[in-house]
Amino acid sequence: MTMTETQIDASTPVIAAEADEGWRTGLPEEYRDHPVLERFDDLEALAREHVNLQKLIGRKGVVPPAADADDAEHARFYDALGRPESPDAYDLDGLERPDGLPWDDDFEKQMLARMHASGLNDGQARALLEGYIELQNTSWQDANAAQGRALDAAETGLRREWGESFDAQVDMANRAFAAAFGERVDDVRQLRLTNGQYLGDHPDMVRAFAKLGGLMGEAEFVGGKEARIGRSSSEARAQLSALEADPEFRAALLDRAHPEHRQTVARRSDLARAAYGDDTERSDE
Repeated sequence: MTMTETQIDASTPVIAAEADEGWRTGLPEEYRDHPVLERFDDLEALAREHVNLQKLIGRKGVVPPAADADDAEHARFYDALGRPESPDAYDLDGLERPDGLPWDDDFEKQMLARMHASGLNDGQARALLEGYIELQNTSWQDANAAQGRALDAAETGLRREWGESFDAQVDMANRAFAAAFGERVDDVRQLRLTNGQYLGDHPDMVRAFAKLGGLMGEAEFVGGKEARIGRSSSEARAQLSALEADPEFRAALLDRAHPEHRQTVARRSDLARAAYGDDTERSDE
């Protein structure tokens, strides 16, 4: 073995040991302990990172503004990301508004203004609006479904309670509702309750106004004589049928000891006379 070979073999482990102990020891002091280099385990890793960075040089990029950047710098950043010039410049062509649901254009403008202030581009703004519209449609459909179920349940209960007089009772309730609210009757009927049901469809409201309709009909008779001119026999029959299905009315009619028995019998007699042209009183008086 020559002297040169001996020196090379002896020095090789020393170099490896120095590399393992810290590849940055040979760097100038200003770079040796720089935090950026701490994530590299060896010189090869640093070289690989440098090559990758070189590939990115020259490419177009956007640098986010610093935490203390002013509004103008943020605005330039948002514009670089594709934000339109103004809220009304968002491209919303083809955006489908809620189907069958009233849409507030002013609300949409306010939403777009907030989106623009937050730096959203066309795609982001459209995605948010589409998501909101989808939620609104779902909520609207759920409310309508709940209202339909409540209406079916109310009608089923009232039909069971009133039997054959159901139509007559509902007719009296409708007449009383119209008399009470006049031109605003439809608006009042369609006020939504917390369960999604319309006010005019709530069974308690229908019962109450059916009774009110009966009282209104009763007030049209004075001293056993019909005070309303031109009252049809069909209306009288409907009211008579509705009252006879009323448990309170029947109780007063059939119980001779009831304090309102005589008035109830007289009321039924008046209605029967208007409905059928004769005095069809029960023999229980």
